Order: sequence, then C-alpha cells, then structure tokens
Amino acid sequence: SFPWPRGEHGKMIALLDQSLAKVIGYDVAFFEPSSLIDQDQLLSTALADTSVPVVLPLELNEVAVGNAQVQNLPLSNFLGKQVQTGFINIQADQDLLVRHFPPKLIFAGKYIPSFSAAIVNQVKGAAYQFPADNSVYLPTQDISKYQSFSFSDVIDGTVPQQMFKDKIVLVGSTAATLHDEVFIPNQNDKIPGVFLH
Repeated sequence: SFPWPRGEHGKMIALLDQSLAKVIGYDVAFFEPSSLIDQDQLLSTALADTSVPVVLPLELNEVAVGNAQVQNLPLSNFLGKQVQTGFINIQADQDLLVRHFPPKLIFAGKYIPSFSAAIVNQVKGAAYQFPADNSVYLPTQDISKYQSFSFSDVIDGTVPQQMFKDKIVLVGSTAATLHDEVFIPNQNDKIPGVFLH
C-alpha cells in the first residue's frame, strides 16, 4: 500500500476538479484493495464525481511485436465515466536509456493507448494521429522546465488552485525508494517516471 490513505488521493482529484484542470494524469497504481475500505470508497467517490478527465495507469505483461497481455488494471470501482486508462510500461534501449515509447499496443485485437497517449487523446481527441512507425521519440530536454509541487502543499492550499486551471496535471511519486525512475539522454541521474510521461 502507498504511504498514505487513498482518501488523500481523493482529495487531490476533487481539488484539481475544482481548479478546472484540463486533464489529470494520475501516475499511481490502484491495482489492489487497500486495507482501509472506507479510504477506497473516498477515492472511488472522487473519481466518480470529477468532471475533469482522469487517466489511471495499467501495467502490461509480455509486450512483444506490438502485442500485449494486460497484467494489472485499476480496481473496477475506480473506473468512473471520466476515467481512462493507459499502460505505463517503459522499454529502455540496450544502454538503459529511454528514448522512445509506443503510443499504443494491441490487446485482444484492439489498440490500447500508453498512459501518455491517453492523456494526449483527452486533450486533442481520439482521432489524433501518432507517428506512422508507432514510436514517439522523446525530446532531449531539461526536466527542470516542468513546474512541480509538493503533494502536501497542494492539498493544504499553499499552492493556489488557479495554477492548475486549463493545465495538464500529472500526479506521481518522486521518492527514490519507490523505484519509479528511469535514465534518459543528457541527464546525469535517473528521473522520476512521472517526468518521463
């Protein structure tokens, strides 16, 4: 389980909904029930009530030649009408650097989007055309250009809500102990996976 109750995630989603964010990419896995059923209900209610689209992650197994099998999905009670899913699997090159990712893969004869592509689809529409070779190449850039805020500062109101109006907002972990980090070109150290997305 995550280091804090899921009701806190429900608070964040409700706050970003009130802030009129454009879309929320929530890079936190909710694949299993927590030990606190009431906390799961608080998150489920927030996801059901939001008017802002939310993208939750899923994990794939046996990704090969454009095909995949679903390994882990968010709990069904977290999949409200405004909730979409996208896979978060990242494949590094032989030198362990991540330079590109497929925006979609085939599962059971249908295309499923990556987490990032699902967010793009919410902004630009499902008809948005990704590259014909089915691979998005990551620009080499300084991740410090992205504004980031402490989860607790957002929840307690230290960060003004208007910061998120009409923005794509990604929520994810930056703690090294959670092992959600990758290497990309021109960075001296690993970066949190949420920055990659």
